[in-house]
Amino acid sequence: MHFEATQVNKIVQDLYNIYHYDIVNYSVPFLQRMLVKFAKKHDCYDFESFQKLLLHDETLIQNFLNTLHINVSEMFRDPPVFQQIRKKIIPYIASYPIIKIWSVGCASGQEVYSLAIMLKEAGLYERSIIYATDISKSTIESAIAGKYKMQESLKYFENYYLSGGTNKFSQYFDIEGETLIVKDSLKKNIYFATHNIATDDVFNIFSLIICRNVLIYFDTTLKNRAFNVFQSSLEELGFLILGKSENINHDYFQDYDTINRVYKLKN
Repeated sequence: MHFEATQVNKIVQDLYNIYHYDIVNYSVPFLQRMLVKFAKKHDCYDFESFQKLLLHDETLIQNFLNTLHINVSEMFRDPPVFQQIRKKIIPYIASYPIIKIWSVGCASGQEVYSLAIMLKEAGLYERSIIYATDISKSTIESAIAGKYKMQESLKYFENYYLSGGTNKFSQYFDIEGETLIVKDSLKKNIYFATHNIATDDVFNIFSLIICRNVLIYFDTTLKNRAFNVFQSSLEELGFLILGKSENINHDYFQDYDTINRVYKLKN
């Protein structure tokens, strides 16, 4: 089964014209893969039947949009990145009266709570605000709940210590049966909201923006739009962290730690 680029563009345009969902500048090959996968899941094996099914069911559309954001995360994922945040970035931004951080594409919240833990351990959490955004409302609701499977905890613990953590990691959670629940003390300075970097604009100014593994699904036009938003959303010489497979726009940013994809806003 295969959808032609013209068929993908037809669905994308219909989603925009009928429901005002803008995914026009998402990578066509990525959309082709996701549409085929979604169509097979719903037992549709030709374009016409899938188009009819999708465009007349807004709940189904929401489910499809959720699949476009690949929510693969874990606490302190890529420990060297968090080690760099802990050792180099947090001491630098500690001079700000209020520390504001934006987690773009926050998924189910593991990255956000990892940041909160590091700020708490640095004695900075009380004057910090973390904005956590995602395109998916259901994903945001999951992140707000802050509930994770106990079976994932060993990986979380390992990542935490590899990132430079030295405290008792379990102190940040309540345990109910086989579920870890982030304590409310870590949630109080986190603001969760839906935000689409593809269509929405600047809403605050930040010392640090983390956007990992979101831009890999965008075409060049949309990537440049995102970089414009990031450039306008950062404090002077503020930090931007991208995912391992994402390249920076050097018109706006300068290298800081290319191995861990850490960059600073140019003067």
